Amino acid sequence: MLSRRSLLLTGGALIAAGGGGWIRHANLNQPVEVASTRPQLQSLLGESDRCPDKVLRFGYAPPMPQSLRRAVTAVIDA
Repeated sequence: MLSRRSLLLTGGALIAAGGGGWIRHANLNQPVEVASTRPQLQSLLGESDRCPDKVLRFGYAPPMPQSLRRAVTAVIDA
C-alpha cells in the first residue's frame, strides 16, 4: 500500500541515484498503462496479484537539453 512515507522515500532514492548528474532515467509507462501488457509485466516480476505503478529505466548518458515547456499562463487560467 502506498503511504506518504513510502512515496517520500522513493523520491529520495531517485534523487540520490542521480546525485552525480551522470545517471539518467526514462519513464517507460506503456507496460503499466496498457492493460494487455500488465499480465506479462507481472509474470516477469513474479507477481500474480500486484503490478507496479511506474517503470523506470536508469543508465549513463551525457547531459541533454531540457524539454520545451509552455508558459504557466498558457496552461492555467487564473
